[in-house]
Amino acid sequence: MKPKGNTVIVSVLLAALLIAMAAVTAGCSSQSTPQTATPTVTSVTTQATPLAKSTAIDVTAPAPTRLYQVDGSCRYESTVEVYNKGQIDYTNIAIRLDLVDKLLGSVRDTYNIDIERIVPDNRKVFPVQFSGECDREYWVRFEVS
Repeated sequence: MKPKGNTVIVSVLLAALLIAMAAVTAGCSSQSTPQTATPTVTSVTTQATPLAKSTAIDVTAPAPTRLYQVDGSCRYESTVEVYNKGQIDYTNIAIRLDLVDKLLGSVRDTYNIDIERIVPDNRKVFPVQFSGECDREYWVRFEVS
């Protein structure tokens, strides 16, 4: 008679297992309409804070030289020098250079220079090229932050 007892226990366990599986998978067989997620776009704008006038960073940006290209367009080149005349290291310096039309005062092109670190009495030189119109005169304006 022992085999009948084991059979009953196994049958009860199988029935419990089937009930548990049915409860777990009950929502899995239904088809729901897919929901499309609307992406959230966050716009972040950072504005550079200009360094104080007393900052010991000197920037020299001479008048740009016109370079004629093979395709008939023009590039303008200038060599920018950044010099730390102070007694401390400066880190994370951003210099924005604008190619400005002499007649109209409008900005034709912009170039950014990022300097991770500049130690006292150190000079860094950057060759910079801008795009511009061949028949215009330009000057280079800069902002250090």
